[in-house]
This record gives sequence, structure tokens and C-alpha cells, in this order.
Amino acid sequence: NLQSTGKTTDMAIQGDGFFVVANGSSQYYTRAGNFDVDADGN
Repeated sequence: NLQSTGKTTDMAIQGDGFFVVANGSSQYYTRAGNFDVDADGN
């Protein structure tokens, strides 16, 4: 079950799938959807 956290940068995937996140030129796959915005707005 999905629940709202009230935080606009928290996301969820229902079912199969992954988020793709990048660090420099490297890409990573994660199911964790607790994201934040950095000082540059990224």
C-alpha cells in the first residue's frame, strides 16, 4: 500500500520498476523514492 508522506520529493513505484539516479557519469538503480533537491536545484 502506498502512503503519502506529505513531502513533494518523495515518490513511489507500484509494481515492477526502478528509479535511475546519477552521480557524475555513473547511473544507479534504486527502489527507494526518498529524493532531495541539492543547492543547485538538482
